[in-house]
Amino acid sequence: MWSFISQLFQPESPCFLCQNLTGDVIGLCRACQQDLPLTGRACLSCGMPVCGTACACNPAEWPFSAVLSASYYQFPADHLIHQFKETPRPELARPLARLMLQRIRRHAGPRPSLLVPVPAAANRLRERGFDQSLELARHLGTLLRIPVRHDVFQRTEGLPAQKGLNAGQREANIRQAFKALNLWALPKHVALVDDVLTTGATARHLAGLLHGAGVTRVEIWTVARTL
Repeated sequence: MWSFISQLFQPESPCFLCQNLTGDVIGLCRACQQDLPLTGRACLSCGMPVCGTACACNPAEWPFSAVLSASYYQFPADHLIHQFKETPRPELARPLARLMLQRIRRHAGPRPSLLVPVPAAANRLRERGFDQSLELARHLGTLLRIPVRHDVFQRTEGLPAQKGLNAGQREANIRQAFKALNLWALPKHVALVDDVLTTGATARHLAGLLHGAGVTRVEIWTVARTL
């Protein structure tokens, strides 16, 4: 009902994809929303689609209580994320967060007590002028009334970006890429927020650090999941 009322009073603006007018709170016209590769029935451990009775992933390799991704990393979702990060267009954080919210609300489990964005590399921050994961986390924190802490982890400078590396290279790179800054007073249930979940190397490493600090439930929330 609130979504319907919001659309009635929201002035029309161009769709982020096709530029046709839209009054939708997500910022996409109805036709483009129908084109989004939204996630359906997916494994809560790894986020991949589940066709049969169970996923073939090894839960020991995915230390999450839930993996919640709004869509798969395919057109036009990948185009939206590329615009958000590479153009860059920080105003896309709000509609992308609302897209994530739709998936989060479908999850029947308890809500986390804290959101922790996966920090961006310093050189990417300088190029973009903003941290995409932090912006997503801030919008989600406001929508869900969950506090956000961006001082838990720090990204190490001078290391190669994850994009373009294979799974083994990503794992090795990640072990050096992040430093825990403030693991004090963390609640038992935390959600990591990022834009895309690919191999899961980053999320698994950070989840391990959180578990070591006494966090018992770690979720990963992303706009998209690669297939």
